[in-house]
Amino acid sequence: MRTRVAVLVSLVVATLVAACGSSDDSSLKVTENVRYADDSLRQQLDLYVPDDDEKSHPVAIYLHGGGWQLGDKAAVNDTAVANIKEFRDALLDAGYAVAAVNYRLTDEAIWPAQIQDVKSAVRYLRANAGKYNLDPERVVVWGESAGGHLAQMMAVTNGDPTMEGTVGQTGESSDVSAAISYYGISDLVTTATDVMGCSQTGGEVGQSKLVGGSPSVEPAKTLATLASPINYVDASDAPILLMHGKQDCVVAPIQSERMYSKLQSVGVPTDLVEVDGEHSAPVFFDTKKLQQQAIDWFSEYAA
Repeated sequence: MRTRVAVLVSLVVATLVAACGSSDDSSLKVTENVRYADDSLRQQLDLYVPDDDEKSHPVAIYLHGGGWQLGDKAAVNDTAVANIKEFRDALLDAGYAVAAVNYRLTDEAIWPAQIQDVKSAVRYLRANAGKYNLDPERVVVWGESAGGHLAQMMAVTNGDPTMEGTVGQTGESSDVSAAISYYGISDLVTTATDVMGCSQTGGEVGQSKLVGGSPSVEPAKTLATLASPINYVDASDAPILLMHGKQDCVVAPIQSERMYSKLQSVGVPTDLVEVDGEHSAPVFFDTKKLQQQAIDWFSEYAA
């Protein structure tokens, strides 16, 4: 419990720091607080587009962490905790636009509101691609922690009407070409038993709020099963790159290991990168080798 609380607090601090220090880089076109739907004040996104002569840019959608109960899109500018801005800048340098998306948190709505919001944001970006110089055919997604879970979920529910929802823009696809999950949960039901030696509990605080009760006990277990990416894996899924810390005390590495095996078993392009690091460690985002590996992953499948 203490470990999870500390991580959530650190993410809030990072958000506040980021909100006070938005990029004023003259090489960027920054559009903040774009409403992609009107059901909640949380349904907003910030868009960072390279200010160059390119007619359209592939879009890398960022989904923040915070246990589905905290966090903000401004964490994409974080330099205080996980140093996420380093990877944001690497994507921009590689020619990607970055869309940082807020989604409804658990104090406002439980599952599946979160995935429906993200899908709504994708539909909005496709519908307005010309306005923002975006390439609607090249949309990828990346997220950390709770955002990693949502990134996985986006990849495994391409074309799934049960997750689409009806909020915001309609008439566009919410499909993504590829995903990267940084230390995200793949199976909510097993989080209570997937513990490391450093874990105090199964880390069910955020998960319980997401599905309205303990994800390992009915009736919430049924919703937790429906909210678990591992249960949607089939050969039609978008490629997923999984990155996880070997010393992660919040989301045990076995979560990504099982997801990797499941994706492999059905032939979905996937890779698992396990690094020496804890949950939200800067190594994931400010290490040049890992930055390049992530960009190469997107470029291969969003060409």
